[in-house]
Amino acid sequence: MWCLLESHRLMKEFLDASFRNHPCIAPVITLHLFRSRVTKASFTKSVKCLEGRITALEKNATNPKGGNGKLNGQTQNQNQGGNKVEGGDKSDKK
Repeated sequence: MWCLLESHRLMKEFLDASFRNHPCIAPVITLHLFRSRVTKASFTKSVKCLEGRITALEKNATNPKGGNGKLNGQTQNQNQGGNKVEGGDKSDKK
């Protein structure tokens, strides 16, 4: 019985302090933010990696044909007749 009453008292304190500002919760939130932060070096490395990927994608977008006559891994016939399936057009099937 005492535990139940104590939990109600503690919950009222949490609610009055809007949880985040309660002295029991604030250090936990601060520690979580400290442990899960992204360092500037890690962020810079990720940005450089993404810039490289964007450059490669832009290069592929301006010159999609490869030397083997394929378009981004698919044959040109598949891209030109996108609705074609074996046995006819997809729009014929209902």
